[in-house]
Amino acid sequence: MSAIQDHKAAQGAATRQALWHNRDYLLLLFGQGVSFAGSQVSQFAFPLLVLLLSGSSAWAGIASALVVVPALFLSLPAGALIDRWDRKRVMILCDIGRALCLASIPVALFIGHLTIIQLCAAALVEGTFYAFFNLAETASLPHVVSEGQLTTAGTQDSAAKNLAFLVGPALGGWLLGVARALPFLFDAVSYTVSIVSLLLIKTAFQERRSAPPQQLWTEIREGLSWLWHTPIVRFFAGLAWAGNALDNSIVLLFIVIATHERVSPFMIGVVYTVVGIGGFLAAASADRVQARFRLGTITLVSEWTTLLLLPFLLVPNILVLGAIITVLTVASALQGTVQYPYRLALIPDALQGRVNSVFRMVSLAGPPLGLALTGGLLQVSGVATAVLFWTALIGTLTVAVTLNRSLRNAPPLSTKEILTKGGL
Repeated sequence: MSAIQDHKAAQGAATRQALWHNRDYLLLLFGQGVSFAGSQVSQFAFPLLVLLLSGSSAWAGIASALVVVPALFLSLPAGALIDRWDRKRVMILCDIGRALCLASIPVALFIGHLTIIQLCAAALVEGTFYAFFNLAETASLPHVVSEGQLTTAGTQDSAAKNLAFLVGPALGGWLLGVARALPFLFDAVSYTVSIVSLLLIKTAFQERRSAPPQQLWTEIREGLSWLWHTPIVRFFAGLAWAGNALDNSIVLLFIVIATHERVSPFMIGVVYTVVGIGGFLAAASADRVQARFRLGTITLVSEWTTLLLLPFLLVPNILVLGAIITVLTVASALQGTVQYPYRLALIPDALQGRVNSVFRMVSLAGPPLGLALTGGLLQVSGVATAVLFWTALIGTLTVAVTLNRSLRNAPPLSTKEILTKGGL
């Protein structure tokens, strides 16, 4: 390791140590970690409870979709409003709404009047509050930590969410088995923990606003324009769209191949547990990786790694496929985690909500299209065509990453240095 790398590693270690003495950051990390875990628990339990009550897979699918739909359709207006309103107050009010919404399910179960309509309404309300809460939370991080701590804080936030993704479904299934009300009671309590942690944070979550509000669409257009005229963030959005489409398509491909090979559901679950562990470890180590390598290098290596999708055609063995998916997940998690704080450092505070709302809308559009394409290709032409299609798309994207000048020349994550390069 060179002297420069030694110096960066020492800086990274000092930053991590300083973060553990940042009271407001620890409160935010703990509160949102517990809250996000609670969300994973209840979201896993929603379709299962609907299925138990109705016996209808269609209603189960509708309930699952209603949690996600608001984030897609409300992203743009929510982002503009988040840049107008007090972000901490928005987060607290959203958590109060979500806690009451989830608590209504155990109450209805207790009195024996829980209906499918109530569950679907609860899913829709939960998703609506999340659409606002998530954007406010994302915009808050640069205010709770210093410039030099943003990379480490961003990677720790991603690691905490990956851990929740890993633990939440298993915990949700276990709680639902003990009592149908428990997953939703757990989530309601998790939102209460989040509310308390937010009330204890002293830091303001936005700069003081001096300009009067404009028409909502005008403000939305400012966010769209900023993202479009900032090449590196625009490119990140494209990568997020393609990456989310690919990640969800790989899940479908793996399940189809595993089913054809007569692999048991238990073994499929074991493979995805290992995959989840890989994603968590990648997110947890991302700040150390970024301390040693430039953003462009990390992104380029991650994209070239996704070409490992091609062996899906050649090796139907479940263990080999599981190993390939784990590597792909590690690459995807690492790339997303290192790009997240970089994006936050680039976006001006007054535009955080709007730009991140555009980014989120683009990235959320990937999975439905990717799953529809993959499902259609599997139905019409089979696994080989689907794998070749995605490999060709990945290859094209990898070439684009290799040739992208903004990404190749991206400086290290130092906010002052980045903000002087508005043309990135």
